[in-house]
Amino acid sequence: MLAILAAIRRLDARPFDLGDGSYDVRRRALQDKMGRAHSVTTQVHLDSRINRILWQVREAEVIQALDRVRAVRFPRRVLLLNALDLRRLDDDPATEELGVPADRCMSWPEIRNGGNRAEAVLEASGGFLPVAPKALVQIAPEIFPSLEAAKKWLQRTDISEALVHHAEHLTYLQVRPIGQRGKPWPLIVDRRRQKNLSAARADFEAMIGMEMAVWQVDDGSRL
Repeated sequence: MLAILAAIRRLDARPFDLGDGSYDVRRRALQDKMGRAHSVTTQVHLDSRINRILWQVREAEVIQALDRVRAVRFPRRVLLLNALDLRRLDDDPATEELGVPADRCMSWPEIRNGGNRAEAVLEASGGFLPVAPKALVQIAPEIFPSLEAAKKWLQRTDISEALVHHAEHLTYLQVRPIGQRGKPWPLIVDRRRQKNLSAARADFEAMIGMEMAVWQVDDGSRL
């Protein structure tokens, strides 16, 4: 770094503003390819010349590493395990699609667990996500160990948003077990795991130990 600074000073004699040696922390908005908004915090240097060097040895090297896998010729799944804004320093911060937009931004717990809780339920159950607390506990007890945990999750979670990256593969149903009163409740079926709705009905009934009095495709409404 010092050698680079010395080279710059040969072209720009202005003294560097080193301050107290610490970095400033800035928050910048990002957007993935699905249009979902995220934000990251990034350390920056107050001297713009030093900050350009920092960008070259940090963000630019990540971009170079991404290019080296030659994903244009050989499609690959790439995980960038950082929270960097990969736009260039001169890019307009208001133009969110510049730089290297991610297909999807995920937290480390989501990456470690293979997705968010909604995705985890679909995986654990073989393609079902009932929007009903009791049924959630029955088909995914490892994820929802109690009825109260399932209720709280349903209250605070936008399930359509949580499954936005899988929307094209999902079928929404309205279901109600025999003997249960009230309106039917939503059941989401992942067609990649359950390719036939008739067979899916038998599988789901076996999982929760009840036959369905209502099993019909939703009229187009979403959660």
